Amino acid sequence: MKIGDHEIDYCIVAVKEFFEVVIKKNNLINNRNMKNTVLASIVFLAFSLNTAGQKAAFVDNKLVPDHSVESKINKRSYELYVSLPKGYSAKDSLLYPVLYYLDGALLYYTFHGTRIVLDLDREIEKVIIVGIGSSETEKRSWFDNRHTDYSPSYSKETDLKYNTKTKSGGASKFLAILKNEIIPFVDAHYKSNDNRGLVGSSLGGLFTAYCLVKEPKLFNRYGINSPSLWWQDKEVLKMEKYFPEQNSKLNIKVFASVGALDPSVDMEKNMIAFCNSLKSSNYKGL
Repeated sequence: MKIGDHEIDYCIVAVKEFFEVVIKKNNLINNRNMKNTVLASIVFLAFSLNTAGQKAAFVDNKLVPDHSVESKINKRSYELYVSLPKGYSAKDSLLYPVLYYLDGALLYYTFHGTRIVLDLDREIEKVIIVGIGSSETEKRSWFDNRHTDYSPSYSKETDLKYNTKTKSGGASKFLAILKNEIIPFVDAHYKSNDNRGLVGSSLGGLFTAYCLVKEPKLFNRYGINSPSLWWQDKEVLKMEKYFPEQNSKLNIKVFASVGALDPSVDMEKNMIAFCNSLKSSNYKGL
């Protein structure tokens, strides 16, 4: 089975949708020009390499991360790709919200370029954008690492299906890395406030949903895009059903989207079920 291509498709499509919730003033983008803006941003991405706010750069035709965080939890390194808002300065006292997105190297210029386009018409709040990626750049290794980090439990069947060299089920460790290593690192190096968002697609969407039900207060914005909720007999969907017993109040916002690229795994049906479950629980503040 050819790996990764459908994951990349999901990731790129989801970016165009996600900016509607996490980083717009008052949490919503003015839809007046949304369609044209998104289309323009796709074209603009190819020309965004030297625009203001960019930190990551190319060396020998490879995207170079701004930081590499060595995890003490799983002994792996994670690369951070940072895009700063226009006017960001270490000399003032302004603090900014942070949007974290998964598959950092793959989507850096998509996020960075889209934000720049939206900023042209002041349609977007000033925000620090941080992509989280693996130190592995080869497609096979990238796929294997995200397969491990973003999956909530071990699935021998899925590992065999994709012939991965690493075992699935590393989401709990990756969540701990995110909470205890990556976020503190960003807070220590950038002028961030406690307004944080997380966005992921496909397996990254699964992890984002997992993060919501396991650590709902870690972020206050969640972008769950084309999530692989089919994982282990809809494991995360079942977790959410028991979630209200410990959480009656959620001061968060959730944006959910799904594409029709892989209807064979009931992605749309599972996403709707997850959203309906969230709504029916009547969380205060959601």
